[in-house]
Amino acid sequence: MKNYLRKLTFVIFLLSVSKLASAQISFGPRLGLNFPTVAGVNNNAGFKTGFHIGGYARINFTEAISFQPELLYSTKGCTYVNGGGGLSLGYLDIPLLFNFGKKFHFQAGAQPSILLSANSKFGSGAPKTDVKSSLNGFDIAPVLGFGFHFQNGFNFGLRFSYGVSDIFKDNPGDAQHNFNTQLTFGYSFGGK
Repeated sequence: MKNYLRKLTFVIFLLSVSKLASAQISFGPRLGLNFPTVAGVNNNAGFKTGFHIGGYARINFTEAISFQPELLYSTKGCTYVNGGGGLSLGYLDIPLLFNFGKKFHFQAGAQPSILLSANSKFGSGAPKTDVKSSLNGFDIAPVLGFGFHFQNGFNFGLRFSYGVSDIFKDNPGDAQHNFNTQLTFGYSFGGK
């Protein structure tokens, strides 16, 4: 029985590798706008405007299903509604997305994020304060969205992500989460 399971596992592995080898792969730059905030109960957070920049690969398994890993530098945070200022966060985002559809497609996946920088400004004229040590260094978020791939390689999308982790370490109050809306643009080299 063990020998049969080993052979079956080996055959499944070979089929997976051959499918990946025959997959059409494209890659390219990605950039766009972020509209993040910090979501939670009893917070004083408003939306701010940020950006993301990086690159991606798209692995087409079929005409209608592809896997799209990305590596992005992404600014997040929020504005403080009362009193001015805000929280400015810089993350290395690693979206791992599946696309469902041909040109127009739906996206779903997960996005691990590593905190690179964190500054807070309390009031419109106040100096920035480094608050990275009081924030969690890792976040993960489910991602949902949709996009469109043009035949010439250009593509765009609209995505929504909501961080699962509380962004603050040792938070005695209500949990606060990254919430981000992204308008993203890219260009695919290789297979379109």
